[in-house]
Amino acid sequence: MVPLPPGQPVPTSLAWRTLFVLGVGAILGGLSMQAHLLDAADLAGALGLSADEASWIGTAGAAAEGAAVLAAAPLVAGFGVRRVAVGAAITTGALAAAGLARPDWLVAIRFAQGFACGLLPVVMMNWALRAFPPARRGLPLTLFAFASSFPTAVAALGTGLGTLHLGGQAVYAADLAWTPLVALAAYWLAPSEPVLLERFEANDWAGYAVLAAGVMLILVVLTQGERRFWLETPWMAPLLAAALVFLALATARLLAAGHPYLDLALLDRPTFAIGIAEALSLRFALLFASFAVPQALARFAGLRPEQTGETIVWLAAGQILGFPLCWAWNERRDGRWALALGLAAFALASLWASLIDSSWAGEQFRGPLIVAGFGQGFFLTSVLRFATDGIPPPSGATASGLFNLIRVLGTSGATAAVAYLLRIRENGHSARLVEGLTSANETGTARLDQLTQTYAAVTPDSGLASGQALAALAQTTTQQAYALAFGDVFLWIAGLLAVFALLVPALPRLPASVEAAALSSVPRTPE
Repeated sequence: MVPLPPGQPVPTSLAWRTLFVLGVGAILGGLSMQAHLLDAADLAGALGLSADEASWIGTAGAAAEGAAVLAAAPLVAGFGVRRVAVGAAITTGALAAAGLARPDWLVAIRFAQGFACGLLPVVMMNWALRAFPPARRGLPLTLFAFASSFPTAVAALGTGLGTLHLGGQAVYAADLAWTPLVALAAYWLAPSEPVLLERFEANDWAGYAVLAAGVMLILVVLTQGERRFWLETPWMAPLLAAALVFLALATARLLAAGHPYLDLALLDRPTFAIGIAEALSLRFALLFASFAVPQALARFAGLRPEQTGETIVWLAAGQILGFPLCWAWNERRDGRWALALGLAAFALASLWASLIDSSWAGEQFRGPLIVAGFGQGFFLTSVLRFATDGIPPPSGATASGLFNLIRVLGTSGATAAVAYLLRIRENGHSARLVEGLTSANETGTARLDQLTQTYAAVTPDSGLASGQALAALAQTTTQQAYALAFGDVFLWIAGLLAVFALLVPALPRLPASVEAAALSSVPRTPE
């Protein structure tokens, strides 16, 4: 443990080892957050809960994470990075034990656990902006980008295998395994900082409460909207109205405050504002792996989570290639080209996947997933570089808070939008296909006759054969409508990325290498 007086520069070795342990915590915390969402169905079955009841467990975790990303920076400012990291890990593990002991309290437990676990990625980004000077943030921010992205690639496989062998509460058992290790590593490797209660108490906690309430209510609406048919549910409109009122009040308070909780003036910086907008588009692109592919494989091939995970893990192959290559690119060349390349890779993956039909299985998705992972590496690394360009360490709290707030809100919003679009397009395609299944349609009639003859060959009951043929044709039609709807969704994502690509030329040209530029400005001693 190395003491770190307030206001003093962070030694390089201390900065890197703290970043390492925070990165491990961010990866494991991200895996935990996603695993709890993926495990909801199995956990509901084990506890005898309905799908609607189980959905509130995931909603509680998402809402709490939205509040956590806003609280991370002031907590670190008051108590130090080591205490926050250790406390977040210990609290996550303790609540996992509570979840195993009292499964009837899972909604409340998941809310508290989501808040504690949601602190870890934000603390890592906050540390990268605080401990490294602007000229040397390239690699630390690349590592943060990887740590916040890698869980998407491996969460489905890990959750599926854990559930298969340990049952619906495997995710809580996993939390009990990793949290003590992260807590111990943070305790020994992170710096020892004094408690500065004056900083903690000086924070505008009333403003935070209003903002957090608005964010949490918005997340409840986004996560429950599609399941509850949006405004058709009586309590959805009042909840949305309350969320908007809270957000409006919080924004007004931030703009009027002399020392605001979040410095919205940071949005006046073109690089930060455009970076935030581009980060929002990333949430839609990432649904290719986290939402669309699992849904398609479950529907078309009837795969379980661990089987789906064996396909989605190919996303990691692209990530492992994309993140270091983008870092090397940004150290030498114009970062706008790396951002454009990331957008192009995402668009290519979406267009490739738009060729989907009901016969697709895991093998057909491997190529698009590798391309998407490569694009994620280039896109997210470049977005972080532009968004944090020139931001001084005191503004790092606002930058990390807003960036991660967009990550949480964008993920829930993009999931809701894509799920709604998928349902609408499936209904449209289904209606059109069913209209063609009439006696006047020669193709449909011929297909039904062919299926009837096939089933008649194995059963002497002509009525049973006709019924089985009709059921098979109906299932084929449903699958085809679903495949066409997915194709529309992938095309829509590609079009959205093309729109956000128009913002790339508005970004300034950064030095080919920020660190090299800083070093080159130091006068050389004459030989």
